[in-house]
Amino acid sequence: MPHCCQLDDFAYNALLTWVDQLPLAEKAAQANDLAGLEKDAWLADSAVVAHSVRCQGAWEVRLLFANPSPPYRLLQKTIARYSCPRRAALTAELMRRQAAKDQRGTIKINPPELDTN
Repeated sequence: MPHCCQLDDFAYNALLTWVDQLPLAEKAAQANDLAGLEKDAWLADSAVVAHSVRCQGAWEVRLLFANPSPPYRLLQKTIARYSCPRRAALTAELMRRQAAKDQRGTIKINPPELDTN
């Protein structure tokens, strides 16, 4: 079976040199790299709202994490993009159940309490 593409010796050696230098491009982790994770402990007890939004010709599945008690916090994450609205809605519901601590969805938020101004 013929190969669809081949590298000449020069390209192959250049690729090997680049791969050998990858560890030199990495940098060691700093103590403050994980500082943001400590501030996100509220996500464990947050209400999760899933929705799909049409954006640039596709349906984006987004999860909104909301802290139901003071201090109120909101965090929105885009999870996936689909061309089919049914698949996006199904994925949104499945991802909400997966992300929520309370999978039945009994943790509720009251939007008027969230002062977004």
